[in-house]
Amino acid sequence: MDNADSAYGHFQKVMKGLNESLNDISRESEELSIAQIRVLIFVMRRENVIGADIAKGLELSRPTVSRCLSTLDTGKTNARRQNKDALGFIELKPDSEDTRVKRVVLTAKGRKMAERIVGYFG
Repeated sequence: MDNADSAYGHFQKVMKGLNESLNDISRESEELSIAQIRVLIFVMRRENVIGADIAKGLELSRPTVSRCLSTLDTGKTNARRQNKDALGFIELKPDSEDTRVKRVVLTAKGRKMAERIVGYFG
């Protein structure tokens, strides 16, 4: 097992054990859902991932991850479906090898929020 897998395993255990704290953070963090908080932190730790990686890593369904990404997005990714409720924490960028695939990248605002949430735990 390499360091990234070991670190992620530890991270996942910590996240599962902190549901009450996440509820507190959710109320303080622009009303983010627990799933959105988990996605935001996962993207911060793994930067430049795809939705399928997030779903697998967090053991969430792909539709749940898709809804989270839609809300966390800048709202500018798809000109046909602009999301007026988008929070601007992530950007979905086309993959360099397969433009059907979107890579998830934190915006400066998203990084600040993720660091604030992680900082909450000391």
